Amino acid sequence: MSVSDLYIQIDEGTLWTTNMFKEQYNHFRDIDDKWARPFNEWKQWFVNNASFISLEQFLENNWLKIKNAIDEKHSKFIEQFQNGESKNEIFLNYVCLFNDLDTYFKDVLWIDIDEIREISQKYKGGQL
Repeated sequence: MSVSDLYIQIDEGTLWTTNMFKEQYNHFRDIDDKWARPFNEWKQWFVNNASFISLEQFLENNWLKIKNAIDEKHSKFIEQFQNGESKNEIFLNYVCLFNDLDTYFKDVLWIDIDEIREISQKYKGGQL
């Protein structure tokens, strides 16, 4: 799995992986023609119609706030990423290592940080 394959379901603040999309697709693909499309075509349709945003775009939209919050708690953390790591990788690493901004992530950004942490730990452990 690539960190570019992660999406946030905006209404719930949950993080979706390709495997989660595949589970949804396999469960409902017999419903109608829209659900019966090939997986990649269906996924794009589903993302566009079910209030999803890529994690990458979500972080891009909120990066200044997130970066400032991280810098307040751990001023040198982001400086450690000088090898072209994406905002996704920086964010997921932070969430794996620290929980001191959980309230901020939940109350200000409206994301399910506990679920995101669980997925990011699986990602770092190579389980996804």
